[in-house]
Amino acid sequence: MPVVRFDAPFTFKCGICAQVVPYRTKMKAHRDSDQYRVNCPKCSSKIVFTFDQNQNATVITSGAERFGVQIEIQEENGTNGKNANENESKTNLFEDESAEFNPPKISFANYFKK
Repeated sequence: MPVVRFDAPFTFKCGICAQVVPYRTKMKAHRDSDQYRVNCPKCSSKIVFTFDQNQNATVITSGAERFGVQIEIQEENGTNGKNANENESKTNLFEDESAEFNPPKISFANYFKK
């Protein structure tokens, strides 16, 4: 088993000690043909990552769970198990034409005076 440098593909929480490991944390991993095995930085418990070819995503097989915003991976039909009407009924906040974003105007002239 070769030892490789592994970046955390997403933020995850250890299943034993609840240590949160942020996204892109560099760790030492043992690489098998289809999986990476890393240790928790706090309690050294085993965490196993695999790459799912069908969904084109990295998933945690054992030892931890994803933390924070969950990204739902769409199924092959693209509806993710919901009716098409439910997907259309959701409104996007950024599509609302009545709400305009007007950022405040900041002047840096006072910062550069001597």
